[in-house]
Amino acid sequence: MRDGAEDYEVVAKGRGARHRARREAPTYLPELRPRQRAWLQAWARTHQSTRSREALYKAHADLDLEEADALVDKLLHAGWVSLRETLQRGVWLWQSLQWRDLPALQQQLGLPTAQAQASDQTDWHDAMNAWLERLPDHHPLRAGVLDALADLSANRVPYRRKQERGALLRSACLWFDENQSGHRRDFALWARNDTKSITDTEWEWLDQHLGLAELSIQTFTPMVWLSGPLCLQWGHHSLDLGLLDHQAIPVHQLGSTTAIQCDASPTYWLIENRASFERQARLHRDKVVIWMPGRPTHAWLKAMDHLLDQAPGSVLISADLDPSGLAIVMAACQPWRRRQLPWRMHDMSVPLLHAARPWPLGPHDHLLLETLLAAADMPADVKALAQAMRDSGRKAEQEGWL
Repeated sequence: MRDGAEDYEVVAKGRGARHRARREAPTYLPELRPRQRAWLQAWARTHQSTRSREALYKAHADLDLEEADALVDKLLHAGWVSLRETLQRGVWLWQSLQWRDLPALQQQLGLPTAQAQASDQTDWHDAMNAWLERLPDHHPLRAGVLDALADLSANRVPYRRKQERGALLRSACLWFDENQSGHRRDFALWARNDTKSITDTEWEWLDQHLGLAELSIQTFTPMVWLSGPLCLQWGHHSLDLGLLDHQAIPVHQLGSTTAIQCDASPTYWLIENRASFERQARLHRDKVVIWMPGRPTHAWLKAMDHLLDQAPGSVLISADLDPSGLAIVMAACQPWRRRQLPWRMHDMSVPLLHAARPWPLGPHDHLLLETLLAAADMPADVKALAQAMRDSGRKAEQEGWL
């Protein structure tokens, strides 16, 4: 049975333009070819009420004009769209369409409606906030987590991306809490059961907010760079570090030494900046100088545990005069604190902060300072330095003086 003119409502918009729609409300989805259904799903996925012909058709490289026009005719006949048409050379051509009941159409196509998406967004925010409340205030990753959640909470972020990255964020914190370490493929398998499941963009996002090194996730074999008067022994084999300016040793091999020889109780010196480390390693051959590549990873800390078990000694810790540097100090000192071995900051003081070339604190710095100052076990000199940074709003880089 063919439609008659009386089945449509036509509203003239001047001599050469009109709006046309079926009088009856839409009730069913017409039979569509697979390609037509795929195009329609793409068109209806957004929540825009009006779409231009040009925008819809340009979005599909495989679009066939005749087949696409037939799809629009079916939608008009079924009552799903109204068309804005213009008269060109005696022929009415549609220029844009307006959905008459987009939520109902989306449900027919198995797509989320705007209301459902808004509800999902609310549920996601509630779930992430509940998880954040369970994350301790002093958690080492908390400041990075807050940054990541602020990034995800923006309205422009698609819901699916929020779901995927929110789950990735929670997996990363659990990996950290369980003292896991390994390569990227190990973490991807652990988090998503697939070694190739995390995209390059996701790796960059995770590194930006939490730091892959902080998570003990390496691209290559993790190393410890060190120098000084130690002789490392593996059974009948040995390596005298005193013969070299500095040496990189795989973490797992440093943790497997059978003995460490030293003429006297060693003094360790942990330095954050790489250039400063190399310079001081050459100048201070009497100390065991070790490079800290950012906040110490679990693997690096385990290597320090092993060193101290075989060659206990005091430690000096030198990091940037910034909130991240203080967080590094508080993490790096733990192997010494657990053994009640002497430790202190070196070339990190309030006078040096005020004398060094200043840099302004950023939002992340302020968040990290609040986390550090809330810690109950912070030594007085570290706390004083954190308060000085907060009060002055400044920080400094280690390479400028060490």
